[in-house]
Amino acid sequence: MVEAADHYDLEVPGLGDDFLAEYDRVLARVAAAPEEGAPVPGARPRRRMLFERFPYAVVYRELAPGRVRVVAVAHHRRRPGYWAARDR
Repeated sequence: MVEAADHYDLEVPGLGDDFLAEYDRVLARVAAAPEEGAPVPGARPRRRMLFERFPYAVVYRELAPGRVRVVAVAHHRRRPGYWAARDR
């Protein structure tokens, strides 16, 4: 996350802070309503919630009511499913 924020700050000063603030907003949305994330195809039931301004998504799965596990913060241009091995 810090590397991505630093990258955005190099592009436009302050943009990295906007990126981190959006990350916090997405995590708050996931915590408040995990069922609202779009299902991700695969063997395990996972969901993703997109950032609004940046090409990223938080990929997570619900462990129990009120508990989620963030599997990845995935960039849209990186190869799909690169993070799947992390969720075993």
